[in-house]
Amino acid sequence: MHTESGADGRICRRETLPAETMNKALNLHNKLVHELLSKHNGHEAATEGDSVTAAFGSPWDALAFAQVRTVWLEGQGLHPRSAS
Repeated sequence: MHTESGADGRICRRETLPAETMNKALNLHNKLVHELLSKHNGHEAATEGDSVTAAFGSPWDALAFAQVRTVWLEGQGLHPRSAS
């Protein structure tokens, strides 16, 4: 099972943030993704720019990863559904 995660304009508008702020956001996103991958039987399969493609041991692992990541992003105001 594969999934993709990115911290680009789907999460926040890159052009409205200072470069330093965007770099911090990308670093935080990448750290979170790698921590969640290790907790949900996943591994990084590829990267392109700020996107991470991951593979998981089962669809359930991928779903658990996606759910936790989405809740975290919403809590940080970084998920599109959390934008007002």
